[in-house]
Amino acid sequence: MKFVFRFRVMLTILVVAFLMAAAFCVNNYYDSKRLLTENYILNLEDKLSLQADRFDAMMQQMYQQVLHISKQEQLEQLVADCRRGTPSNLSQAAYSERLAGMQSADGGQFELFLYVPETQQVISSVAYRSNADVSEEELAALVHRDDLQPLTPTYMENPLLQSAQYVFCYAVPIEDTAGEPIALLCIMLDERMLYYDLLSPLNTAAQDHYRLISPQGRIHSAASAAELGQKFEAFDAMQGKKMNADEQQGNQLTISVAAPLSQYYLVCQSDLGTVAQGLQEILLSQVVRLFVAFCILFFLSIILSHWLAKPLRELAQAMEAVGSGDFRK
Repeated sequence: MKFVFRFRVMLTILVVAFLMAAAFCVNNYYDSKRLLTENYILNLEDKLSLQADRFDAMMQQMYQQVLHISKQEQLEQLVADCRRGTPSNLSQAAYSERLAGMQSADGGQFELFLYVPETQQVISSVAYRSNADVSEEELAALVHRDDLQPLTPTYMENPLLQSAQYVFCYAVPIEDTAGEPIALLCIMLDERMLYYDLLSPLNTAAQDHYRLISPQGRIHSAASAAELGQKFEAFDAMQGKKMNADEQQGNQLTISVAAPLSQYYLVCQSDLGTVAQGLQEILLSQVVRLFVAFCILFFLSIILSHWLAKPLRELAQAMEAVGSGDFRK
């Protein structure tokens, strides 16, 4: 009976110690997960802020360049030549070359085009796109931007292409001395070019998905072209906020940073389950090690209990023998 009692006491101590150690591991896991998530959010916010500033700088460069070109005398002369009609010795390629020559040295990623309604001419800085079939309604829509800030670009399909290609665009009307519009100057940046320059370098982890969201909550750049133009579901939670981190159901983390000038949002959606997968593996490893240690201590306790109790049992037997008159022990 005494041995059974001691065994139960030792077993109880081992079980309590095991449960306390397991609880400590679980608590340590959740503390580590919280710290990991906080650091992960801070790291993503820093990356998104840097790219948001780059996006604003690109849009500002486009806007300033189209304004600068619109005031150049070379552009006025080009518009005048187009309105007079194309001389026989001057090809569309020459017009395109003249327009391309007005771009700054660091503006090669942008495309310019000039539309002259009077002669229905479209001159592009890319020579083979000149004389494209463009409707006046599409071009007129470029200058009606009352709902947007000046530095917010127009997002549209490229009017010079038959195939679908989305572009970021700024348009400036060219006026004569009487203030009447006589031409439209536009500058465009291909969405795919912007994605590979701005968002693609951020895609270093499989669980992260980056998107560029418009002030109206539409996806304007993403890895999948099928997403372009769709409504971003988590837009309401981040609208109007400079920075926002929202943990949704299913371990979905949405982090957004607003670009102050263009009013666009750079967004990253991450799977926290994948982020914390390493911690889960560590927790499982610790629990397994605790269980193995518990089993080893359990068997050692049995052996140790027998070893410690043996002299006591022999002493008890000897005392019982003496009490009964047997002095041989």
